[in-house]
Amino acid sequence: QKSVAELCPVCAGCPPHAAGCGVIDPPTSTSPPPLAHPCEEVCVLGDQSATCEARILWVADNIYQTNENSCLEAHADVLKQCDICGRCPIAETTCTRGAGTPAPPFEEFDCAGSAEHLSAQQQAWCCQHKGTGCVFLAHADG
Repeated sequence: QKSVAELCPVCAGCPPHAAGCGVIDPPTSTSPPPLAHPCEEVCVLGDQSATCEARILWVADNIYQTNENSCLEAHADVLKQCDICGRCPIAETTCTRGAGTPAPPFEEFDCAGSAEHLSAQQQAWCCQHKGTGCVFLAHADG
């Protein structure tokens, strides 16, 4: 304000905003800072929010647990559901090739009745092999 008052004595009696002080100050940003890691981006499917990495790990552990390429399969599925996860390369996740443990043979599962008594791994196995206990994920269309 001092420099404005020196150039314009009439402005010296004005409040700073009326004298034009602050009009060339850059606006403050309201957008969040960029994430340090692209796999921390949050994907919302239906009413569930999760990071890209968390989704990849869940799918690898619960859907592709018997597949030796479970992380790659999970990554491909998540990319189909969440465009934002395209910035998350599989190599930058903590998912490893053998994510999850192999599902036991069917005889160890009771797929009949309510899926509430089944673990997530059992639900995925029963869904894949018997069509019961399925929990469908919403697909994002872009």
